[in-house]
Amino acid sequence: PEPEPEPEPAPQPDPIIKLSNNSIREQNTWDAVVATLSMDYLTDLNASIVYALGDSTAYPDNNSFIINNTTKELKSNDVIFDFKTKSEYKLLINVSNSTTFNVNYEVTITIIQSLYGKAIDGYISGASGELIDIETNTVIETFTTDSFGNYTINTSIENIPAFFEIRFLPGGVDITTGKVVKLTLSNVSTRKRVSDSTNKTLDITPITTIKTQLTKKKYADTSTNTSIEDVIGSSEQNIADAFNISIESVNADYLSSNNVDVVNVNYQIQSTINTMSSVTNSGTETVTNDTVFTSIINVIDNTVNNNTSVNKEVILSGDNIIDQVVADVSTSNNIVIANVENIKSYIKAVNTSIDNIAKSSDSNTSFEDIARQSIQITESSLEMLD
Repeated sequence: PEPEPEPEPAPQPDPIIKLSNNSIREQNTWDAVVATLSMDYLTDLNASIVYALGDSTAYPDNNSFIINNTTKELKSNDVIFDFKTKSEYKLLINVSNSTTFNVNYEVTITIIQSLYGKAIDGYISGASGELIDIETNTVIETFTTDSFGNYTINTSIENIPAFFEIRFLPGGVDITTGKVVKLTLSNVSTRKRVSDSTNKTLDITPITTIKTQLTKKKYADTSTNTSIEDVIGSSEQNIADAFNISIESVNADYLSSNNVDVVNVNYQIQSTINTMSSVTNSGTETVTNDTVFTSIINVIDNTVNNNTSVNKEVILSGDNIIDQVVADVSTSNNIVIANVENIKSYIKAVNTSIDNIAKSSDSNTSFEDIARQSIQITESSLEMLD
């Protein structure tokens, strides 16, 4: 009998371009790797395949990307993606080898919304940050600011805790002064607030750190039945009243918005912290900047709870702060503060000088000049103490 004919080989599927990712979070770096490219059903030729972006006239989104054929990576091309500006990009990618294959593929890259912002006490580079679930006191994610103080959360907005804190630990560098930041800085918000906002930004500053502590104290008070949204709003209003700034300024990037009033308050807080942490001694150890900052926050908290008028002159005058620092760290009864009245006078004089910079400026005085003079006074006051 005749031998059975060999069966026809099964038809091979058409080669398909494969991206390791079809999405990227917004606020990426200028040259972020979006995806690694490969070809299904051409695995034996993958090493020799060349990828190229196609016609940018028909596909103008191609201009926002580049392809590295050594690493087979699709990367952003000198662009930072912003969901509000553009939520997806359509690309034409040409795939070829030297002899047998030359095909164009259309792919779509989706931009995912992220929570992002800046660490600001001056913009702080290299600061170690944490996303914290306040309800469980659990660190969900860690991250580091870039050279301009920017951070981005990888956790999707829908998976952010219902009530959360962004916290930056001491150790980053203020890019304005080149000095290491010695404060813990933070801000709090809720998933609902972030989801409802068109701007997914949460900046972290000394003033938002006050907001964090006030909010957490109020929220921990079991006698209140107020919603967390209202508690946060109440804390923001307390701070706005205390420092005579708008409630919108409480969470603002006061440097990019040229907010003189908030710059003024920020450097007065810094000056007060620097002075008290330098002159207050507990046994053999100097009281930390964070301890002094907590005392400033306690002064605000106590004043609010006593239903008395809150204002920055009272808070940053030196009188209440010195008394509060001693009360907060005196459990071992070995606090040593010499020349208390001189210290109070010194704090008042420095803060008045900072305050007068803005008051004495006119329309010809730039925001940069006001900020520079405030920095100079703050830094000079610290050098005198050293």
